[in-house]
Amino acid sequence: MWGFWGVRQPQTWTGLTLDISKNIAFRYPSRPDAPIFENFSLFIEAGQTVALVGPSGSGKSSVVSLLERFYNPQYGSIELDGINIQEINFTVNRFPSYRH
Repeated sequence: MWGFWGVRQPQTWTGLTLDISKNIAFRYPSRPDAPIFENFSLFIEAGQTVALVGPSGSGKSSVVSLLERFYNPQYGSIELDGINIQEINFTVNRFPSYRH
């Protein structure tokens, strides 16, 4: 069985493991003097349900923006099932009718 980004998946697929590791650092390009994350890590097992909660300005939306690859971290990596998301072609998944 092949996954939606062309990576071989096990026959019984239960979801993706998310690993934001190696101490992510992130700053928005429009505000390079204001760090959003320094040494941020998060690990979510496949099948887990997780909620990001916190006060306004604590970085919840920034985590999602990094996952969606609207931005890339300054250092560190984000992996889905061991694959660095910078290596995944999300265009095909965001726009299923678009294929190259």
